[in-house]
Amino acid sequence: DVQVGAVNIGGNTSGSSANGVGGTGYETLTVNSTGANNFIGTLNLPMDTGTAGKVIITGNTNLNLGSTTNVVNGAVGTIESVNYQGGILQASGRLATVDASAFTGNLTINL
Repeated sequence: DVQVGAVNIGGNTSGSSANGVGGTGYETLTVNSTGANNFIGTLNLPMDTGTAGKVIITGNTNLNLGSTTNVVNGAVGTIESVNYQGGILQASGRLATVDASAFTGNLTINL
């Protein structure tokens, strides 16, 4: 039952925003969603893995990576649009794969 606004994982060890591999970067992150429904508003992944970064999602409980805000027309009370925020951020083109093939819950993700 994770209900978190932001999680910061890893670091850009090369010190540049270009695609490059730093000496202490990581390549794979596994998120296992179990228990009650889970929510992570922003998952900051400043990966330093060239272009080979991978996020693996496993488990059996609904997972929401990101958040939305409805834009409502006050005059008639209808939703005019949806703003998407958060999700997986700071990967800077270094995230090659999101693998949720072993995940059996409902997944909502902003990339």
